[in-house]
Parts: sequence; structure tokens; C-alpha cells
Amino acid sequence: VESIHTLRDLEERMEYVSSLNLAEVVFPEGFFEALHRLRTEYGQDPKLGGGIRGPVTAAMSICGVENVILWLIDYPAVMERFRDLLAEKIVELCTVLRQATDAPMRGFAFADDQCALLNPRLYERFGLPILEYVFSVFCPDEKDYRYQHSDSEMTHLLPLLARCHLHGCNFGPTVRPEAIRAAMPRTVIYGCLAPFTFSRGTPQEIADAVARDIRA
Repeated sequence: VESIHTLRDLEERMEYVSSLNLAEVVFPEGFFEALHRLRTEYGQDPKLGGGIRGPVTAAMSICGVENVILWLIDYPAVMERFRDLLAEKIVELCTVLRQATDAPMRGFAFADDQCALLNPRLYERFGLPILEYVFSVFCPDEKDYRYQHSDSEMTHLLPLLARCHLHGCNFGPTVRPEAIRAAMPRTVIYGCLAPFTFSRGTPQEIADAVARDIRA
């Protein structure tokens, strides 16, 4: 449930967040002790900060779906500040998490189901610049991994996402491989199988769907 309900709420929250040093507030008490135990007692070495919830999903979780859409139309200057702060804090947070867990500093992945709720004009103004900025920090070289997951019907955004030169993607089952391949000829498509086909289909129905996608 969203925690910001008015534009004034958003402006006050941005003022507060902009002054935060995330390295001082993000780790719960005992985090580093627990990390040490995972490594020494259990042989596990988690790496954090390699990906995050996508910008549209994050914004709509914070502000509500309708508010984000309406404020992008009615108050573009405020939403541009929100966009830039979100991009800055994504980089700051993921840098802190990577440093804390000795994770590689290259490559990044977004999961942005709700990007489908913006039309291309609004996504180009709000979501895409965040992806481009974060990728420019963590994926500056052509070989650096760039990935997006979106469990939604966002075919209309494929031409914009193509600007990010994604190495991998996993989109909603109605976003057909033909459309992805046309927009992103070099992007690896990590499956298009519909969830209900997987969970309720017969083995033959699943095989037929996968074969159809491979042919596409």
C-alpha cells in the first residue's frame, strides 16, 4: 500500500531522503555478524546489489498507480526531481550493498512489472532515464550485463527498452518473441511460457508452447 498520498507528501519525502546517507541506515543491527556466520559456518557467500525493483513499480508502490500517472502529466517538474532522486538512490543503495558483500561492481538487472501502466511518452520521460543512468554506472561497457524482467503486457515499450541494449529479458507471456526479436535482435529471451500453461497445462501443451516460442 502506498505511503505517499499527496504531492506535498512526495516533496517532503524527497527532501528527507535526499539528505540520507544510505550506508548509515540501510543495514539492520547484526547484519555484518550474520554475513560472517553465513560465510564461515554455512559456506554461503551472498552477493547483494546486483538488481532492484524497477523504477515504475517502485514509484507506483510508493505513490500509488493513479498518482504517478496523473502527477507525470500535471506536475512534470516535481516528477523529474523524483525520477532523478530515485536514480541517484538506486545507484547509492546498490553500491553500498555490493561493497558490503564484496560483490562485482558490473552488471545490473531490473524487475519492473508495472512499467506496462505507462504509455511510451510517459515511460520515456520517467522510467527510461533511470534505466539509462543506472546502466551507465554499473554497465558502462558493451559486454556488461543489462537485464529487465516485466511480468506484464508492455509490448508498447519495446522500442524504448531497445535503447538500453539489454543482454537478457523476461517479459509477460503476451509479449511475443517475434516482437521482442524485432525490437531487440541481440537480446537473449529468457522464456515466454504463460504461468497458467506451466501450472495447469498438460506435458504436451507445455511442450507445444515452448516449441512455438523457439520457432518464433
